[in-house]
Amino acid sequence: MLPSPHQAHQQGVAPEPHVLGVRLASEASTDQWDENRRKAPKVSRACDFCKQKRSTYDVYGLHSHPATVPRATQQVISQFGEGHNRSGHASTRESPDLETAEVDGQYHDRTSALTFIRRAWHRLSSSEGGDPVQRILGDAPYAQKITAEGDRPFRDDEAVTAAVPPAAVAHELISFYFDTCAVTYRFLHGPTVYLWLEDLLGVPSADIPRHAPQGSRAAIVYTIFAISAYRKEQIRSSTQATLPESRESDLYFQTAELLASQETGRVSLQSVQARLLQVLYLLQTQRVTQAWYTFGALLQMTSALGLHRRETRRRGAYGDKSSPDYITSECRKRTFWAAYTMDTYLCVVLGRPKHFHDEDIDQMLPESVIDEEITSEGPRSNASENDSLIDGLVHHSRLAQLLGAATRDVYSVKRISRQARMAAVDVLRRQLRQWKDRLPPHLGTVRPSSLIPSLMRQSVALKLAYAHANMHIFRPLLLENVNYLSGNVASGVQECLEAARIAMETINGMANNGSLFYSLWWINYVVFCAVSVVYIADIQASKDNSNNLIAGSSREDLMELAERCQQHLSDSNTSSRRYAVVLDELLREAKRSRHRGSQRAPNNIEQRECPDAMQGHDNPEQSRADGGELDSQQAHQAQADSLDFDGPLDKDYNFLDEWSISDWLELDSSVWDPQIF
Repeated sequence: MLPSPHQAHQQGVAPEPHVLGVRLASEASTDQWDENRRKAPKVSRACDFCKQKRSTYDVYGLHSHPATVPRATQQVISQFGEGHNRSGHASTRESPDLETAEVDGQYHDRTSALTFIRRAWHRLSSSEGGDPVQRILGDAPYAQKITAEGDRPFRDDEAVTAAVPPAAVAHELISFYFDTCAVTYRFLHGPTVYLWLEDLLGVPSADIPRHAPQGSRAAIVYTIFAISAYRKEQIRSSTQATLPESRESDLYFQTAELLASQETGRVSLQSVQARLLQVLYLLQTQRVTQAWYTFGALLQMTSALGLHRRETRRRGAYGDKSSPDYITSECRKRTFWAAYTMDTYLCVVLGRPKHFHDEDIDQMLPESVIDEEITSEGPRSNASENDSLIDGLVHHSRLAQLLGAATRDVYSVKRISRQARMAAVDVLRRQLRQWKDRLPPHLGTVRPSSLIPSLMRQSVALKLAYAHANMHIFRPLLLENVNYLSGNVASGVQECLEAARIAMETINGMANNGSLFYSLWWINYVVFCAVSVVYIADIQASKDNSNNLIAGSSREDLMELAERCQQHLSDSNTSSRRYAVVLDELLREAKRSRHRGSQRAPNNIEQRECPDAMQGHDNPEQSRADGGELDSQQAHQAQADSLDFDGPLDKDYNFLDEWSISDWLELDSSVWDPQIF
């Protein structure tokens, strides 16, 4: 029987090495040891001895909490599955001199993912002065209700409702929405919305919202007013430093909220559509918390209406043998798949669980028929073969299915073997290629610049979505030792970096086109994802002094592109600058890693190639002495900024050595984590 960690510590015996697919401490424990642990008093902080000796390890791709068991004998193991340490140096987690913190009752040292983000946030606060939350969000959000925590507040004009604009202005706002704002989320039937507008124009403004026809329909029209007015203000704005004043659009939106909340009777398809539009407006105005809770109500209505199931299942249940209204049937499909796509992206961007599960869904995708050519009875017999804007919704929904599968199978928090994760990556790789091959020409092979504006926006949106899907699936491989990967999976590292390059070049090109740049609520996240991939790859490359990250692009070219792309977030509005704060910290680490790599280059290579990952740190005092010579500039920087740890102890430390699969998701979600920001 293997000795328990406690016995091993007393006897000076190291536990068995951690191997793929095998648990460590839990299988090495004895019954007596388990009994002693149950009887031991619980404490909230580690003792000084344990702080010095503490170690962490990854089990099935997840971080364990800091434990008091001795660190297993290290070997070169991939972090993609159960654990890793690619560096040839001991982790600074084993040093008692590093800054530690207790956050929300959990013990963290400053190499943990949480403390990494807090360090970035604290640096912003200390360098610029004042409260960073108030500086970024403008008016202090602390008095917000819990369903709007951290959001930019609305003006306190709840008793005021927006009047219906003049007919010409109203028609122009509706037209602008369908032409410019609804890119791939095209779940409304245009001619029907114009009919609702005519009904609303017939109601005196003084009677709104008390006598508005069918509250949800009026709410849809008002939310379209809000989205169009806000987008126009964004495009007109000469600077992105602050959000547009959005006084007009916010009034439209608040009126729409009031109309939707006063609706009585049964839940209808329009009830779901009204709230789906509200979520889009809230996301575009960076009110993420309120968007999340509004989306929660939408989900319940979607399930209550059975939008996730085929319409034929529900027919006959109430004795209705007639064919369903074709427009309504198609709008049911469009609405569900738009909600499904939004659910997937909210899951990825916010790092929260997905609500729709594929095994519960048998709803069909909508047909590729343009709005003007469908009637209640079906498509017109002489329907043209023009490119349909519904194609964008259909193919974005299919891509969302792959993105959801990646989150479930590659980033799973369950104990999954490394082989299973690798197999999932390989399957998703093939499915992504099939998705791209099935795109219609106007969304795949035709240059976007040669398309009409509405199709061009869809083409660019799907191009970015495809690049993001590649990064999301392959970025965990950046921390892998490619020598241990199969050919197909190893190529994923290059594909991930190539996708990041394409995304950054596309976004830099979009920055000069306001109507295109502001069309996608998730574009700032794609920027963040692409730039962070490049910075992390550069940090890893510094360990080997490699000059190339991907074929045809030098490290310098890729880093220059990333920094230029990051500037769009730094200059962007409100909460998007949170992404820039985190990227600034990653960029600082990349520069530190480059400096350390240049210092290490003339040194002995044997130490880096030594199979024993612990070599060079058996004697802590010698380790300090070896790294103790800093130039005056470094010493001054270390003294000036207490949050930088370029000191002797951390000279060869790479914080990515401790990363696991789950830390990628923590990096994404930390931007919107109310416990941090």
